[in-house]
Amino acid sequence: MLNQFHFEEFIENREMHMDYYTVMEQYNETELLNEILHFMDIAFPEWKSNKGIGTWAGEFVLSIIENNEYLDDRDEYTFKEMLTNLYIELADRYSDMQVEYSFAFDDRLISQFNFDKEFELKENEHLSFEEYSVFYDMLFLEYKNEKLEKVTYNFKDDLIY
Repeated sequence: MLNQFHFEEFIENREMHMDYYTVMEQYNETELLNEILHFMDIAFPEWKSNKGIGTWAGEFVLSIIENNEYLDDRDEYTFKEMLTNLYIELADRYSDMQVEYSFAFDDRLISQFNFDKEFELKENEHLSFEEYSVFYDMLFLEYKNEKLEKVTYNFKDDLIY
């Protein structure tokens, strides 16, 4: 049974991932979306994870679609011309966005790490500076590697991870 909390959580989730929902609702069966997903999955297999552009994937796909909807006009553009233009833009824009996402992800990750691992960090404050630094670095690396593997969207259904 849905209650006020579930409804508010749904609304908050929808607002947070609005670009993804727009893609899934308005462009789900379009040729353009299918080609974007096909190319990105082949060219950049980790693009939907935090190693790629993670939570920015919905925004990325929506902006590519909006910039390239004109290519759907088969009277002016052949399928080959559409793919050529689309794939070049995808590669160029993805590279730039991936660098920006990496910086933003690392910044958020440090804050989240200190919050999530507060107990472990406090528990080891008694260590010497050198020992604590090694402990911190190892704990952070393990945490970061776990978070890098996370896939945010699958673009096959409404699953958001």
